[in-house]
Amino acid sequence: MKSIKVFLVLLALHFQSQAQICFSDNPINYGVSTGIPFLNGVATGNFSTDSLPDVAIAYTNNIRIKVRNGNSGFLNGPLLTIGANNVYEMKAADMDNDGFEDIVVLSIYCKLHIFYNNGNGTFADSIYASGSLFGTGKMFVEDMDNDGFKEVMMIAGNSTVFLNDGLRNFTPQSIPMPYTPDAACIGQWNNDVFPDILVTDNGILHPLLGSGSGLFSQSTGVSFPSNILTMTLADMNNDLFTDVISGTSFDLTVHYRDASGSISQTSQIITNTSVSEFLYPDYFLVSDLEQDFFPELIFSSQWNSNVAVINNVNGTLTMRQYACTGGADHLTLEDMNLDGLPDIVTSSSGPDGYFSLMMGEIGSTFDANEYINSGHGLTSDFETLVAGDLNGDGFKDLVTYGYDTVLVYINNGSGGFASPTKFTVGPTGNNNSPILIADFNADGNLDVIVANAMQQFFLFRGQGNGNFLSPVIILAPDYTFFEAMVVGNFNNDTLPDIAYGVSAAIKILLNSGNGTFSQGSTLGATSYIMGLDVGDFNEDGYDDIVCTNNFTAGNLYLNNGSGVFTASSGFVSCINGSLSAVACGDLNHDGHMDVAFTDYDCGFPDRVIIYHGDGTGALTAGGSVSVYESPYHLAITDINLDGYNDIITNSMSGFLNR
Repeated sequence: MKSIKVFLVLLALHFQSQAQICFSDNPINYGVSTGIPFLNGVATGNFSTDSLPDVAIAYTNNIRIKVRNGNSGFLNGPLLTIGANNVYEMKAADMDNDGFEDIVVLSIYCKLHIFYNNGNGTFADSIYASGSLFGTGKMFVEDMDNDGFKEVMMIAGNSTVFLNDGLRNFTPQSIPMPYTPDAACIGQWNNDVFPDILVTDNGILHPLLGSGSGLFSQSTGVSFPSNILTMTLADMNNDLFTDVISGTSFDLTVHYRDASGSISQTSQIITNTSVSEFLYPDYFLVSDLEQDFFPELIFSSQWNSNVAVINNVNGTLTMRQYACTGGADHLTLEDMNLDGLPDIVTSSSGPDGYFSLMMGEIGSTFDANEYINSGHGLTSDFETLVAGDLNGDGFKDLVTYGYDTVLVYINNGSGGFASPTKFTVGPTGNNNSPILIADFNADGNLDVIVANAMQQFFLFRGQGNGNFLSPVIILAPDYTFFEAMVVGNFNNDTLPDIAYGVSAAIKILLNSGNGTFSQGSTLGATSYIMGLDVGDFNEDGYDDIVCTNNFTAGNLYLNNGSGVFTASSGFVSCINGSLSAVACGDLNHDGHMDVAFTDYDCGFPDRVIIYHGDGTGALTAGGSVSVYESPYHLAITDINLDGYNDIITNSMSGFLNR
């Protein structure tokens, strides 16, 4: 059945080949939270070994893997580091033909790293050479000797090709180059089976012809503009001779070649009348998007914040630009939502760096907006976010809350979200409350609860179509807004109840089933409940409660099934007061509930502390996991679907850890 499905997708593409493939003018943006405004590269590949393409983002000396989570976004994968040398260029390719995408990195000192994908979500770093040149060159990954294994080439004033034997061994071989390249590319120049190198130097295009052995011979030079910043090779008019596409500060030009290899004519696609700022000097993509044997060009412009697509219809070239506020730097093409259409992935500039998806689509209509707009002037105050299928279409929608307003974003099913619908809390609202989402009134639709600082919860009753009725106020005695709250079934009646922290206790609100709540147990604590979660620790079928309080201790409260809880002794403590978040899950794969706490000061480095359960309600120390500084929020889930729960944290400094 799977092969039939693939055939149908390809068949559809064939018949759609005469329709123009466009890209959404509404990029879907994902923050990397690096603290670095400029990113050094983006690459796509199946790094997590599921069926979905993932994204690798390079910044300074780190590479963050962002794992595709269906069409609902990305989760953090491994953080790779190359040490003290910053990333200069990065590509993804299967370098050892084991079926897993590896990551190839060139540092600013021309040191070559290959992070081999182990196939289980981890990578092994291999370092092959350290050059003496500061990073002014360009890296290519191509099969230069036609043996089925990809080589790595560094093109600079002293160029090197690393020959690959397919066994993770690379032999460096110097490429004599008596000039310093202004721009370089790799492709077919003399129509043999081996790729060639083209470089420009001071107004001359120099072809270096490949022999398949890692050696290159110089061919006759061609006069060329002296200010070339970037170039690539492609047969733009389908005459079987590769043409040269060059980019200068303001111009994009196709240099057409004839049967003799000479450049017979040029055609300017872009001039300084159509581009007001510089082109980005490195990133051309060539792809036959229409599958008509006339390739399209895609390039990015950091300075005018655009991605441009040069459509090629029987050799006639036209340009369409797509705005990417913040700048579109590095580019790659990947079918990110597996709909058979290529999508553009670009890393962009921003306060903490982000990457964007521009989804491919058939036709010529475009969305009006560029970003998912929060619809509120003070967007930084919307910090809490939950997901749930609010309209019953099978796709997770988003809910956020801040400054007296609940915002609902409906998922369109392809990874994008409609403009938000606003629901007002009222004059006693506040910002950044925890958000609870569950069917609180037992009508089959998900509802939303947010809180304020006035001892009140607001229940928004869902209508099953993404809309909500005006909020119902639920009294929450002693709630001061600073503590956590969580949903659980505490009296075994199948209805979702609420547990929330107050200044020195945990209070339970029991659900009556019609959207009203009554006061349940009060559980004693020291002060300030920072984190709450629920899990069945003694395996009696009832939800128990685990918490961190006053940043100093973790406690477990066992539920007898009627909403009465027995406190265990504190099983973790920190005199520095740095415990915050807590999460429950089976972490050692023994079938029993475990618990994890974030700790940003008690130990060094900052860590997540683990306690293992035995199924009786007892917890024993299970070690810790080092994470990036100041972990504050925590989740436990199986990210890579390998059957084992993973730990995810984010830090006060903006990083995610997995």
